[in-house]
Amino acid sequence: MAVSCQFLSVDWGNVADWGGVVASVGVGIAVGFMTSRTNRLAAAANQTNAELAKLEAQRDQAAAALASSEKRIMLVSIETPLRLASAQTTVVLKMSKKADFRDRFADSRECRDGVERWVSMVHSVLHDSAEDRLHVLGDTLGARLARARRTPSVVLAVIERGNSGHVSREVLLEGANLVVAEIADLDEDLTQLLAASHAAMHETGIVQPAQR
Repeated sequence: MAVSCQFLSVDWGNVADWGGVVASVGVGIAVGFMTSRTNRLAAAANQTNAELAKLEAQRDQAAAALASSEKRIMLVSIETPLRLASAQTTVVLKMSKKADFRDRFADSRECRDGVERWVSMVHSVLHDSAEDRLHVLGDTLGARLARARRTPSVVLAVIERGNSGHVSREVLLEGANLVVAEIADLDEDLTQLLAASHAAMHETGIVQPAQR
């Protein structure tokens, strides 16, 4: 008996449908894998960012602590020159507050020389105080110390000009007004700086000179 070979016809429509299903499943698996991978990467990134933020916060805290420590040490180290300068400035301040100071400054070289002696002592003790480290004190205290170190030079320049013999009495009176203003600023600056210095000594447990 002859055997006939008959091939079943292929329903290409059904094949296409199943192919679509397989493709859809494949896409779903791929999307699921990518989503999972993306989530893992995002979680890792978030953890890394959190760790970096923590490290930055710790670094900032350490930097702030170091800056605060340097400031206290600086203030303690300049207490003696500040105290001496303040005492010397007090003498000149009392002189400058007298009613006849301006007239005496303009008319008397002896008066100008007296101011010069005291201000020269202030200049001497403050001249090298924290010269290269003013920024450690912060803006306010650093600016006060910078001005306190400058003020004696201004006053001494006024006196030098007055003693030159080439200026009028009117100019000398103007110089006296400048000296009065500069000495008042110097006294205020030294008062604030000395208070900050004593506070730093208290924080570090160092006994202030007056309490010894």
